[in-house]
Amino acid sequence: SALHMSTFETKLTKPMGIVFEENEPQYGGVYVKELRADGAASKDGSLKPGDQLVGVDGKPVVG
Repeated sequence: SALHMSTFETKLTKPMGIVFEENEPQYGGVYVKELRADGAASKDGSLKPGDQLVGVDGKPVVG
C-alpha cells in the first residue's frame, strides 16, 4: 500500500484529548495513538490516530 503524506498546522484549545505514543526508534518522534471523544482534537476532526507529530510551536520533534 502507498504511504500518504501531508503536513498541516492546527491550533487546539485545552483539553486537547490526544494520547501520544513514541514511534519505533528508526522513525523517531511521536504519533497520535488515540483521540478522546470529548477533546478538542476529536471535535476539530483534522487529526486522526496514526498521525505523526512533527512539530510543536514551530519547533521540530522528529529525529
